[in-house]
Amino acid sequence: MNNDTKEIRKIVRVIVGIADQTNLLSLNAAIEAAAYQPGCVAIEKHFFLLL
Repeated sequence: MNNDTKEIRKIVRVIVGIADQTNLLSLNAAIEAAAYQPGCVAIEKHFFLLL
C-alpha cells in the first residue's frame, strides 16, 4: 500500500471512533431522558424500569 492509502485508513479509523462515541453518547442521553418520563421507576442508582 502506498502512503496515501495508509493515511486515509488512519483518518477513517478516527472518524469511525468518533462516530461510535457519538452513538454511545446519544444512547446515554436517550436513556437519561427516558428516566424522567412518567411511569419510570428507579432501580438502584443507574438502572431504570420503564413501565
